[in-house]
Formats: sequence, structure tokens, C-alpha cells
Amino acid sequence: PVALKRLHPELAREPVILERFRREAELGLRIVHPNVVRTLDLVGPDVLVLELIAGRTLEQRLEEGGCLEEPACRELACEILRGLVAIHAAGAVHRDLKPSNVMLTPHGGVRLMDLGVALPLDDLLRLSRTGQFVGTVRYSAPEQLTDSRAEPDGRTDLYALGLLLHELVAGEHPFPRGGLVSMMRAQLDTNPAPLRSVRPGVTPFFEAFVQALAAKQRAARPASAQAALAILEAGEGGPWWGEQISRRGQ
Repeated sequence: PVALKRLHPELAREPVILERFRREAELGLRIVHPNVVRTLDLVGPDVLVLELIAGRTLEQRLEEGGCLEEPACRELACEILRGLVAIHAAGAVHRDLKPSNVMLTPHGGVRLMDLGVALPLDDLLRLSRTGQFVGTVRYSAPEQLTDSRAEPDGRTDLYALGLLLHELVAGEHPFPRGGLVSMMRAQLDTNPAPLRSVRPGVTPFFEAFVQALAAKQRAARPASAQAALAILEAGEGGPWWGEQISRRGQ
């Protein structure tokens, strides 16, 4: 059994949409990783053949069971980061990481899906110069909203992961729901509340890690998904946390 993703007939008449669909297929065929849903084939111009994954999305998990405990969030974050490492290694940025694009399998696996707005960096850079934006504002990094000339990289996906992890631990998105303008302002100007202010049991390490992912300035985030994964795997015994403690003590 496989899953089929088919363009709506009206969209299939749009050359730009068809080209984006073709790029999604090409990118998906390049990525073979246990934390990314496999793309198996492109049939004609408008049908993608995908690996069929049983389970539910992280969004459904949140709706059904509320927030997660920190140990589960750490494990989940590691799995998501491994998927991002594979996507970034293929020369792409996901650009739309959010709970509905994270699949949880019945056996505890995590799969990233929907590469429909992911683009190779050269194409993304070209599109960004036109001012085109594709993604979900609720999880978009500030540079996606303000700087059409900014060179995109994997740190954009890390920002989305920071907001996602905050939501998982706190039980709600760090920014209240509202109109497009209010959400954009929050993404640009408002820092998420420290996790321990809403979940006192969260460790200082994990709070600082989530804050680093969701930093407004890209330079303040981990340098890459691989670097973020190394920080999380090392935990409180790693050099990153040692540096954080030293800075706090100064």
C-alpha cells in the first residue's frame, strides 16, 4: 500500500504550482531517511506516490492528550532534528515545520512530511528575492517575514522547532491566536515566555535550549540542525550547557 498525493485539477493548470510539485518530487526522491516520509515516484505531472505511514500527526496528539513531559519532548526533538539534518544535507530547507507536518507512528517513530514548500537553497534564494513567501506564519522565523534578501538556511527550521517544542511542553503556542498582522508582529517583536514560568518542572537546560532555537536573530540560534542535535544529545554534560552556565555566572 502507498499514499497518493494529487493536485487539485484547478491547481494542476497553474504552471507555477506544477513546477513546485515537480520540485517536491525531485527533492523527496533524494531524501532516504527513517525520519522523513519517503517519496517513491511522480506519476504524470500531478500525482506523487508516497510511503504510507500509519499513525497520527503531532497536531492530533496535542489535541487528544495535551502537553508532553520533558523527557518525551527531548526524544521527539532528537528525532525531528535527525530528519532536518537529512533534509538540509540534501541542500534544502523545509520552511513549514509544524505539528501537522510531524507524523507519529504506532511504534514510536517520528516522520517529517509535506515537502511541498521545501525548496533547494538556490531556488529558495531566487524566490526570496522576488518577495514570495510560502509557509505557515504561526511557525515562521522573523527573517522569513521581513528580509526578502536574506540568504535562507537551516536555522529557519530551527526557529519553527523552538516554537513547536514550547507548544508541546506548555500545552499551547507561545503566541496567542489572532489575525495575520498580530501574529506577524508577535513573531517579529515578542519573545516566548520562559518555559519554566508556565511549566516549573522543566529543567534549566531544556528551557535554555528551546530559547536558543527560537531566538529572533539567526546568529543566536545553533549553527545547524546537526549542531542542535549534538547539544540535545549531550544534554547537561555537554560543552554548550557548560558555556551557558559560565555566561550566567559572569
